Amino acid sequence: LTKAADRIGRDNGITSLPRLRGSAEVIHLSTSLRSLLLRIGFVERLTLEAEEKAAEDARKFANDIASLRKLAETDPLTNLMNRRAFMNAAADAMRYYQRYNRAIATLVVDIDHFKRVNDEHGHAAGDGVIRRVSELIAQTLRETDKVARFGGEEFVVLLREVSEPEAQELAERIRLVIANSQIPFDGKELSVTVSIGCAATTAQDRDVEELIERADRALYAAKAAGRNCVRLAPAPASNKVRAA
Repeated sequence: LTKAADRIGRDNGITSLPRLRGSAEVIHLSTSLRSLLLRIGFVERLTLEAEEKAAEDARKFANDIASLRKLAETDPLTNLMNRRAFMNAAADAMRYYQRYNRAIATLVVDIDHFKRVNDEHGHAAGDGVIRRVSELIAQTLRETDKVARFGGEEFVVLLREVSEPEAQELAERIRLVIANSQIPFDGKELSVTVSIGCAATTAQDRDVEELIERADRALYAAKAAGRNCVRLAPAPASNKVRAA
């Protein structure tokens, strides 16, 4: 009985004690130990089931958290990033630029005469145009780039590891893709154009908000130039001039 008990936990094939004959005390002890082992095995099974359920609940909880996070960071109409998620990503990119001097740029893209689309074809058509424009922008970008809908018909793009000429070239490509596309809606073919403001980082940009603000001013210049065009933001004034 001692030898058999000693093998339990050491030998995977031993999970119980043998039934023994002999004195009443030995039989009683053997029966009691066998009963104890059965209860231990039952508790172990319950513990294993509880651990498996806890692991499954943890996976479901993690999936729920991921779904909620995606919902909180996604524009519901286009499935692009929303302003909050974009600003977090852009701030990280800006810090990377400031530390390692790896240039970034932003594009502010605005659909031209969007109110006319809503007035002439209805808001459902306007939503369709926004969705399609968002798809065309995303399809034109590289995997490392980010695009977000900032609200209404305005989109903001974050470009990483690009020079100013490269950013301008990509902005022009986006403009042409959208201008040359037809957007089907209710048996009609709608077409729109976009104006784009482009700004690349400089040593004078203190944070990503300033970079986006310069791209936004370039967008206004594109609108003033007749729309359906790209304009570069001028370099910011030096810190000394700005301080004055």
